[in-house]
Amino acid sequence: EDETLCAEVVQKKKKKKDRLYGDDDDDDDDDKEEEAARRMTYAVAGVFDGHDGAHVSRQARRRVAGRIARRLESRAPEEEEENGVNEKNKDDEGEREEAKERWALEMALRDVHESIEKDKSNEKKDGNGTANIGGSTALVTLIAPDFSHATFAWVGDSRAYACESTRNEAKIITRDHTVIASVEEAERVRK
Repeated sequence: EDETLCAEVVQKKKKKKDRLYGDDDDDDDDDKEEEAARRMTYAVAGVFDGHDGAHVSRQARRRVAGRIARRLESRAPEEEEENGVNEKNKDDEGEREEAKERWALEMALRDVHESIEKDKSNEKKDGNGTANIGGSTALVTLIAPDFSHATFAWVGDSRAYACESTRNEAKIITRDHTVIASVEEAERVRK
């Protein structure tokens, strides 16, 4: 059963203060304007397709926006190569921000998965008494505050398409995470 998500995620940008100690500037409006300028509001959209009922997809939908917000505000890993930052783009702030968005989105999906697995209230017992959590596919999109780009992360066989309105075409932009796709990818890599 499907669950959908439309939400906003606000990232507070850290900025060093330029003020000197002892300034008696009581202009709180300047502080409020600076604070607003340091916030970036992302749009988040997601589709979750539950297996064995809607329970897990509902849990994923409820948890993902908060996990994305936490990951965007946290520091990305020190291993810059893992974060998609290398010598070629290390000075390009836009590419660094996009790499951080990809990392935050992927890590948020992992966080959601781990939290659902740990939550014992999600377990159902089958006829043999074996615990079964069920599952869900997920397709989550993080849209940049200026709408200049979107970052996708997905699990399973939920698909995203890019539509070219001038040519009336749709192109698949995700690859299914399935056993068959994994075997095909392994074969491609071996060649």
